[in-house]
Amino acid sequence: AVMHDEEQQLTQEGQSLPWLFSQNQPFFDLAVADDTALFARAATKTTQLLKLVENTAAHSSLHLNRKKCVRLCSPQSNNPVSYPDGTILPPSTQAKYLGVILTPTGSTRQDITQRLARARKQFQALTSFWRHTALSTQWKLRMYNATFIPYLTYAAESASITPQDLNRLEAFRSHSLCKIANLPSTYYTKVVAPHTTTYTNQDVRHRTQQPTMAKHIHLKQLKFFGHILRSDPCELERNSCFTSFFVYRGGFPGEKLRRGRPRTHWVEQVAKIAWARLAELGVPLPSPTLLSLKPSSYFTGGLLTGTFGLRQ
Repeated sequence: AVMHDEEQQLTQEGQSLPWLFSQNQPFFDLAVADDTALFARAATKTTQLLKLVENTAAHSSLHLNRKKCVRLCSPQSNNPVSYPDGTILPPSTQAKYLGVILTPTGSTRQDITQRLARARKQFQALTSFWRHTALSTQWKLRMYNATFIPYLTYAAESASITPQDLNRLEAFRSHSLCKIANLPSTYYTKVVAPHTTTYTNQDVRHRTQQPTMAKHIHLKQLKFFGHILRSDPCELERNSCFTSFFVYRGGFPGEKLRRGRPRTHWVEQVAKIAWARLAELGVPLPSPTLLSLKPSSYFTGGLLTGTFGLRQ
């Protein structure tokens, strides 16, 4: 209700609503329970939104908990953001929202690092369970897949994960499967007992009949991607990825790139996964020359209906 009143106040004052990806689709807040995220393209607009939030909430005897307020900004932004009383809100390097660690660059490395650290600690705490001889390996695998996999892949369907982070997740999974299947580690077979058989990651997956972490994550990403493509044009997820003409918002060939090293974009990453999946299913694909271009140069929509729409 507070954010609704704030939007009405902005409109009544004759101001345009803040927007991020399209001026035709105003978007400046996400509110889930009592967790609210504000978005703006400039520090002055963020300061204005903070002022409106505090003033509007005060009418309902509500107040911001400033100790929990966190500000994330672009690395190139040096403009301050302040509360209505002039107190500066300092920038932070990370913020936790809805169980996910967010960073100014959009990288998921920090979140994955924390999840891996907690998963290792909890897996080690269950050592007696994994070594219990009265329990079958299949039962242990069921418990592992029901607890650790959902935790490690939480929100992975909308995350842009680098190959390096995928390798880290796969390394933890292979180590865990070795413990569950009671297979010796590579260090043991290479150093302690060289005469014993060494099991590679592929051997471990084959013996336990378990898919890779990449397969778990890619399946979730493709499901979410399909949901976006099938969703109504006015839905937030679709509007943030595509225009009303179903053209990818990642830019056109020859456009000026943002400052800094190239970033991994979720839509482009999942598009490559989808193309590979279509090839596995035997769906006719465009020419290799077209597929070798930057995804934003050919990708529009139309996935899961048989083909992609291609920009000529």
